[in-house]
Amino acid sequence: MEQYRELLLVLSSLGVLESLFFGVYLLTIKGEKRVPNLLLSVLIFALAIRIGKSILFVFTSDLPEVVKNIGLGAKTAIGPALYLHIKAFSDYKNFRFHKSYLLHFLPFFIYITAAPYVSNKTAFEPYIFILIQFFIYLILSSLVWYRSRATIENSYEIIWMRNLIAGIFLIWLAYTLYFVHIIPIYMTGAILYSFVVYGMIYLALKRNSIFVVAPEVKKYQGSKIQPTQSSQLLQQVLQLFETEKPYLDANLTLSKAAQMLNIAPRVLSQVINEQREQNFSDFINAYRIQQAQALLHSSTHRQQTIASIAYESGFHSLSAFNTAFKKNTGTTPSAYRKLKLQKDMT
Repeated sequence: MEQYRELLLVLSSLGVLESLFFGVYLLTIKGEKRVPNLLLSVLIFALAIRIGKSILFVFTSDLPEVVKNIGLGAKTAIGPALYLHIKAFSDYKNFRFHKSYLLHFLPFFIYITAAPYVSNKTAFEPYIFILIQFFIYLILSSLVWYRSRATIENSYEIIWMRNLIAGIFLIWLAYTLYFVHIIPIYMTGAILYSFVVYGMIYLALKRNSIFVVAPEVKKYQGSKIQPTQSSQLLQQVLQLFETEKPYLDANLTLSKAAQMLNIAPRVLSQVINEQREQNFSDFINAYRIQQAQALLHSSTHRQQTIASIAYESGFHSLSAFNTAFKKNTGTTPSAYRKLKLQKDMT
């Protein structure tokens, strides 16, 4: 029995120590993923405090109440840290940390402030609400992950978020099942945490791109097209699109457009990428949206359906039109038409 206790102590303690080292390592990483990594460090430190308290509680005979309260308070920071990490990680190029996000950690600040002044019995009274709060943030994190899957190109980033949420959920489940007396071993959460940490470190070693953005290699580094020539070609492209309006053809492809200009498809793609910072699809859709906006605003097309306008503007489907319109204007075609009609009536 004593050997069993010693094994539990070693496994759980190693998990806490290694997580602290990993958390410090994340703080040293610079670049575009600095904020997600910082929030992951907060998550790791909150978990380490909570698990560390569990280890001390089991393997020491007289743990000060202030330490118990701090460990309990750390549990209120795990959910918010997970949610904000997933939120930042899923859109790290655009995410900005606002001061209002600190409100998510308000319960943690309250617990830490009150820790020296209240008994552990008093601090433990709202424990069921702490578990519920934790679970709510698990759901919110899962929703952010689910919605972001379509926009993330790196499949390992999607897997990372999924596995992290699953690992934290197992830790929450272990503590919850112990609280309702379904599992008898208090240290289950600490052991699970150790395996979660080992998984994090394994991914950090094997898939460093999860935490560090690799230097971007210039797409057309070996191209022979000079900037002045690229600029001249863009003018030809713009003239073609503004006079002949090939974008109204729903079957327009990069190859077809290049053939009209008597240049190679790769050259056309490079010109649009470099000069307009768009891919070919976004480039032609911008013209199609302008056409659709003109039709939606036109008094002669007010009785025309949204679908009809979509096809007339060069889109091959209504869903593609709605997606592109929302991306370019920030609103839906029907809302745009309604707004224009209201302005015309005033």
